[in-house]
Amino acid sequence: MHWPGDFTGVRCVDAGAFNWYPGHHRPVKLGHDDSEGAKGAMADHEGHKDHKGFQFKVFSLCYVTSFDEVLMLDSDNLPLRNPEYLFESREYLDSGSLFFSDWWDILEWVKPEAYTAFGLQFPGYTGATLAAESGQLLLNRNMHADVLEWLWFLNSHADTIYKLMYGDKDTFSLAFHLAGKAAQYHQVPIPPSCPLDASAQNAEPIRYLHAGMVQHDPSGLPAFLHRTAEGKVYPFNHGYRKARPFPFAVLRADFLTVPLSSRRASGVLGSDFKKMGLKTEQIDHTTYSECPVPDPRTFHLECGVSLRSGTYPVPVIPVQDIPELARVLNASYAIHDALQHAFHTTFVLGH
Repeated sequence: MHWPGDFTGVRCVDAGAFNWYPGHHRPVKLGHDDSEGAKGAMADHEGHKDHKGFQFKVFSLCYVTSFDEVLMLDSDNLPLRNPEYLFESREYLDSGSLFFSDWWDILEWVKPEAYTAFGLQFPGYTGATLAAESGQLLLNRNMHADVLEWLWFLNSHADTIYKLMYGDKDTFSLAFHLAGKAAQYHQVPIPPSCPLDASAQNAEPIRYLHAGMVQHDPSGLPAFLHRTAEGKVYPFNHGYRKARPFPFAVLRADFLTVPLSSRRASGVLGSDFKKMGLKTEQIDHTTYSECPVPDPRTFHLECGVSLRSGTYPVPVIPVQDIPELARVLNASYAIHDALQHAFHTTFVLGH
């Protein structure tokens, strides 16, 4: 990766300095709030809301960007290959949208009142539906200008809406329903896989540490690496990294699980946010080694691995057998390490 070359011709826009606001929406304070805990809805002394965090992201999509068709990525999210092909996928072309699933059933994250208050049927009542994970999304803004209006309406009332769901991630589906376009909300049904750090530095009992999530495209191939939670390239020594000297303070994924069911994901995340992962006996190396496939990325598709299973052990694949994932991971580590050594300081990438 050559960063200056990669960013040639790219114009960066500070959404916090954007000097226009839609007058037909609830007034929301524009600007930065860097105070502790500013994510989500915050109020200043006049009662105005600061759309820091979740709201900033949605406002940028609705009103700041000049693009008609958008791939929106969180700052800790890396495409595993050129994502342009997703704009040509049948799912996107038919619907003008492409969203991605979280590990959790929508009933665990969204209160039915978020829908029923508007006279809508809650999608969680019609069958198993996964909540959304909005670290990456594709949207045709021209096709769905009406959806964007509903989307900002919801997020401008974050003090109410975020009590019914977690941040912005499930407001997208609700906005499509409110616009009468529920059928054009397309969410990839495959849940994420989990990259795992298996460094010898890891202490028992959690030897395989959670290092984010890998999202799949509609065909089931890995598409995005979202370095969530402790998976960020984030070298401050805290949580379970206190005893991990450089370069081990950055989690370096060695294995990738098959896409995880909600029950399996609950086992990975556990109850301790700072020590997420799996024990040695919860890892299955055998299934992959005994089912050779031409393309390891399709292992879970070709070897009859159940994505609904909630039992352990969980089948895993060596990261080095997935070239695009290994390439992106190794490049991010190399850039981080070079910057840290060159400037003798601490860098935060993707935070």
